[in-house]
Amino acid sequence: MLTRTRAIVLKNLATGEADLIVTYLTEELGLIRAFAKSPRKTGSRFGSSLEPFSFVRISLFGKEGTGLLRITGSDIIEPFQEIREDLKKVFSLAPVINLTERLLPEREPEKKSFSLLLLTLRHIRDSGPEASVILCLYYMVRFLDLHGFSPKLDHCTGCSRDTATYQISQGSLYCAECASQYKNEGSVSIRISEGTKRLYYALLKWNIKSILRIKVSPAILDELIQLLEGHIRYHVIQRGSPPLFHLQQPQAFHQG
Repeated sequence: MLTRTRAIVLKNLATGEADLIVTYLTEELGLIRAFAKSPRKTGSRFGSSLEPFSFVRISLFGKEGTGLLRITGSDIIEPFQEIREDLKKVFSLAPVINLTERLLPEREPEKKSFSLLLLTLRHIRDSGPEASVILCLYYMVRFLDLHGFSPKLDHCTGCSRDTATYQISQGSLYCAECASQYKNEGSVSIRISEGTKRLYYALLKWNIKSILRIKVSPAILDELIQLLEGHIRYHVIQRGSPPLFHLQQPQAFHQG
């Protein structure tokens, strides 16, 4: 069976002397892994189309439900070379790629996730490196919402009172009184400021051009990152997995 679809390269893995296994988020098939024969040997345009973040149109061959598909053709639509040439942008995108790969099942249509990632990459390409962090957080907040994993940060889930305490195991804010029932569950709580709540809901609800005008303090960015890391590691990916943000240094998330 021959399949053609648009796709974004998430990452590639060298195998054998010159072969690659490429992980894509595709428009029609969702997350897939496919085999490319000898792209590192040829030095052709085919090989350059397999670079991370490339937006391409690919041809795949293989039987439905079997192992790795084989890449028989790949044409570049947008190379996003500007992203690959900027280490800060690449650095900031690492959690985006990790979350996308870990959350999505293979070979299930993901058109909304595909469109969200493509939009994010285009704005990261066209913006300065200082904007890459807020754009990556935008993607992660929207991506979690698309798949029903959003944290609840409006009020105490137990009694609807205002509170600043986020209970990771519950995925929600809880006041001290309501949270007391979870003390024996080993739940970790995080203090969330009003600024972090406002930033989270701006990322969730505002259009991307408005988000690019946000000025965020380093403390609020760090607080939101801590919240997302704890929430995702408890509710989305297998606990014990490497942290999503483990490569990041605090200053990499600071926007002036």
